[in-house]
Amino acid sequence: MKILATLPLGTGVAKEIADMFDKVITWNADAKYDAILLEGGADIHPSLYNNPNTDSFVNDAPSRRDLVERDAVLDAIQKNALIIGVCRGAQLACALAGGKLVQHVDNHGGSHDVETNTGDIFTVSSVHHQQMYPWDVDHELLAWSSERISSVYRGHEIDNSKHQLEPEAVFFPKINALAFQWHPEWYASEGEIDFTISKIKEKLHE
Repeated sequence: MKILATLPLGTGVAKEIADMFDKVITWNADAKYDAILLEGGADIHPSLYNNPNTDSFVNDAPSRRDLVERDAVLDAIQKNALIIGVCRGAQLACALAGGKLVQHVDNHGGSHDVETNTGDIFTVSSVHHQQMYPWDVDHELLAWSSERISSVYRGHEIDNSKHQLEPEAVFFPKINALAFQWHPEWYASEGEIDFTISKIKEKLHE
């Protein structure tokens, strides 16, 4: 029986993802599960990726949600569970895999096309003002914006030369995390859902 743990703190879970599992539970440290899903939401405190706050919309200290979700990811790593991150959850996965975030991007909102490493092109709902910065950590780039969407990048020690591709889906092998910058629960296209589901199935059965 496959069990999905969730932390109902954000934008929700796509029905198609939940339906992949025999049971969906709310995460706690004593639970047994095969995968954990981290939902979308507000900015992540830069201290979680060892950066000073230069451009994030956060308070002086990490939020309760930051700390709960960090602990959940560490628990999932210990249990060798698959981590599935959506939007904010993707950014948290990037941060805890050793990467960092572009603390603020402008004009990355609404639907747009992405290209994948398998040659597919489809439309996604990708609305965010922080962005994964996986370039300095072990990763597999699965999908990226077909053209540069964001007009401005701001953050601590960000190399703008590495922003020709805007990452939309990334796998971080160090922590067994699939990170989707888009929102599959908003159903922008069948391609978005199909690609998301196929990657989760692939990693669950490895």
